[in-house]
Amino acid sequence: MLDDGVTRVFINTEGDRHRISKELANLIDYISTGEVTDDYTRQLDDEVNVLRNDPGRELCYMTYMQTILENREMAYEEGTAYGRAQTTKDFVLSMLQDNEPLEKIAKYTRLTLEQVRELATSLHQRH
Repeated sequence: MLDDGVTRVFINTEGDRHRISKELANLIDYISTGEVTDDYTRQLDDEVNVLRNDPGRELCYMTYMQTILENREMAYEEGTAYGRAQTTKDFVLSMLQDNEPLEKIAKYTRLTLEQVRELATSLHQRH
């Protein structure tokens, strides 16, 4: 609940389409690709183009698009960092299970000895 008086609709454009109408599927396609497929998306596209080409609103549109691109980039960077950290953690845990020396694990993962010890402790707590 955002409770700010604004109605928001969240659409998963990659979701299952078996239980939605053709019109809603067309709208989702338009949101994802910008492709016009019926009268409604044609009208919507016309309105978007009017707003996009309105000099008074162009700055707002460009600012909005820049925000979307920045958020996408930030999400990618965070996801990449998380993936790397998870891969390193999995690698450390595998080496610990194979009884490799902590110093060797630190050397090959470029973690500090303390970080390896913390992971070793977490592994022992799980079992």
